[in-house]
Amino acid sequence: DARDFYTMNNLMTSLTVIDLSNTVVEAYSGTGGTLYGYDEKYLADEIPISAFDARVESIILPNSIVGLSSYAVEATKITSITIPGKVTYIGNNAFKNCSSLKSVSLPSSLKSIGESAFDNCGLTSVSMPNSVTSVENFAFMDCSDLSSVQLSQSLTIINAAVFKKCFALTSIDIQASVK
Repeated sequence: DARDFYTMNNLMTSLTVIDLSNTVVEAYSGTGGTLYGYDEKYLADEIPISAFDARVESIILPNSIVGLSSYAVEATKITSITIPGKVTYIGNNAFKNCSSLKSVSLPSSLKSIGESAFDNCGLTSVSMPNSVTSVENFAFMDCSDLSSVQLSQSLTIINAAVFKKCFALTSIDIQASVK
């Protein structure tokens, strides 16, 4: 649960590679989680807020998770990540400031990408599965190396400035169904 993520971040100071593929994230409510000292409720099967420290270079996420909370992986040194097959949402700022993140594999279960989810990442291309129906404000803002985007055919909502300051992006095909 969130207390274990707190322990990894604050007591295992040499930890740079994390394999959680066979773990289960349990619910927790209290002051001992990743927001230590604050009384918070952490959901089961969700990577909690501020789950990983900036020194982390490699993460294999649990196969059992259904979502990533806000700021879950923010500002880590990861270069690539595969989002597990049950994940339906990526929270606001989940990967914000992961400037070394060049590659992300999104699952066919994914429905929504939160606000600033990949803001200021080093992504070069994005291929959204057709299950994605909404992409929130600034989701890929400041991804200055992003040159290729394949949008979901099911996309109905794409909010403001999703690709703002993506200077390498030369073209994008937006379906008529998008609002």
